[in-house]
Amino acid sequence: MAEDLASRGYIVAGIEHTYESRAGSNMDGTTFAPIHDSGPPRPFKFLGAQAEHSPGGKDTTWDRDWAHLTRQKRWLVAAGAEHASFTDNALLVEQLGVYRNPGLSAVRAVEITRISSIIPSRFGSEMFRNSQERCSR
Repeated sequence: MAEDLASRGYIVAGIEHTYESRAGSNMDGTTFAPIHDSGPPRPFKFLGAQAEHSPGGKDTTWDRDWAHLTRQKRWLVAAGAEHASFTDNALLVEQLGVYRNPGLSAVRAVEITRISSIIPSRFGSEMFRNSQERCSR
């Protein structure tokens, strides 16, 4: 239900019981509060738009916090994406003729977002096993 509400533009906050969350994720957002030196107690994934959230990119908070992720971690960059690409809104505005991202189709943007959201929630640490890398695609 939280994913459905978030895909419709609502801000969703979820409280999880200790040890039930399988993985953490930041989808193209600045990390305003630095990650503690000991890092979060679970695997963590960054998924960002190439212009802002590539390693060494404009938003330096991800580079700052990468070193503090002490468990399995993944940094994924979606080429051609922009901040709004990581929602279902792209499909809606494309139907209205408003979507203007020549670098990434609305359908592909939604595919990236959904696949990225589904994998950690279903497989958790399996996805991140032996993974300490940054990826671009």
